[in-house]
Amino acid sequence: MADHVLVAVDFSSQWPALRAAIERLCEKGYRRMTLVHVLAEGYGRIPDTTHREHYVQELEAVAATLRGQGAEVNGEVRSGSVVNELLQAADEHGADLIAIGKRGRNPVIDLLLGSVAEGVCRHSRLPVLLIPVKEA
Repeated sequence: MADHVLVAVDFSSQWPALRAAIERLCEKGYRRMTLVHVLAEGYGRIPDTTHREHYVQELEAVAATLRGQGAEVNGEVRSGSVVNELLQAADEHGADLIAIGKRGRNPVIDLLLGSVAEGVCRHSRLPVLLIPVKEA
């Protein structure tokens, strides 16, 4: 079992399902977690860093819940390329496993455009736990 799990948090409409899965990870014995949300760059967008504090507070609320279950949890908000930032955070925090939600979009779209989960799987030197999530 991995000692330290990095969890990619995107606060999308699938977030409630991913949050429940994270809580189950804690129940199954994963006791050290780093929650990371990335303000995405790319596709002609510049991350809206004015919302950084909001996301910091959201991550802290989740971390507090998990700490209540006995986990050691910290959170971090980063800016940049989502895949690169997640992989860099996993390396910097000494994670043994990356957990990320997988939406199961159209396979043709995934093939042409890729997805964050697939990018992480493709480039990670760590094992990746894909957590299936659906619209809430």
